[in-house]
Amino acid sequence: MDTMVRSDQPDVKPLARLRQSLSQKVRRFFSDPWEIEDDFLGRAADFLPRINIEEQTDRYVIEAELPGMEAKEIEITVCDSVLTIRGEKRRKTERPDARLYRVESRYGAFRRSLALPADADLERINAENENGMFYITVPKNPNTSRLHIRVRNQHDE
Repeated sequence: MDTMVRSDQPDVKPLARLRQSLSQKVRRFFSDPWEIEDDFLGRAADFLPRINIEEQTDRYVIEAELPGMEAKEIEITVCDSVLTIRGEKRRKTERPDARLYRVESRYGAFRRSLALPADADLERINAENENGMFYITVPKNPNTSRLHIRVRNQHDE
């Protein structure tokens, strides 16, 4: 979590803060190399919705966080067993008499693509929006079978 620095006080620990920031970025990189949040220099990346994927007995559920967005602003497609969520999060119009001091929210066009498992029933996928949380349900096809392959050592022949 970033700390707030008062501008009327001298910066007494710049190297300690730099070391802490670099340590956080290195730790984040090695814990999840696909995490897209800030680039290495701390600049905000383009908007990319956060997702959660849960496997249940009979389905997969994908939750996408898209606060402030409506269903008509989101496109969900499946092509070659790849599910793609696409849209553009736009900032609501500003009042002409207001001064903007800070913007921490992220905006912009986005696209998230996820490879679906072999047992996904592509014909019965559905999606719902509830208060900016998009729930995509991917039923499992009960007729899909798994083939277990026995691994042998070279010396067992």
